[in-house]
Amino acid sequence: MRLATLLVLTAACISAQEVPTSAAEPSTTPSVSSEHFSKVLEAEGRRYPKVALAVDRRRLKRYPKVANFVDHQAENIKRLEVQETNPRLPMLQFFDEEGEKIEEISVAHWDENSIAEFIENKLLPEEENEGEIVEMEVKADKP
Repeated sequence: MRLATLLVLTAACISAQEVPTSAAEPSTTPSVSSEHFSKVLEAEGRRYPKVALAVDRRRLKRYPKVANFVDHQAENIKRLEVQETNPRLPMLQFFDEEGEKIEEISVAHWDENSIAEFIENKLLPEEENEGEIVEMEVKADKP
């Protein structure tokens, strides 16, 4: 009886699996995996104007590399704000121009250089402050 049940369950599982289509047949609807892949690519290339590192000072001692980053390197990165909140893990939070949180990633077991490099890659490049153009009339001496 158990063998018969096992065979029925195996047959049901096999019949429930999707049959892959060949590459020669064009697909009219995108597959779920390609949608996921495109979302990953979009998030990978996305850059943000502001980032926050949310940490809990009491739990930070569990993550010495993150604590070292906060103490020594965080102040050197413009547009990075260290927020003392109550997250379970140290999290990088990326915000858009309106201040809405778009992306969040845990950096609990990252080293200091990886955190700094990741932040630099995800931040928008700083805008060059173009100096104000001042027009001035200069009169030359006649020889």
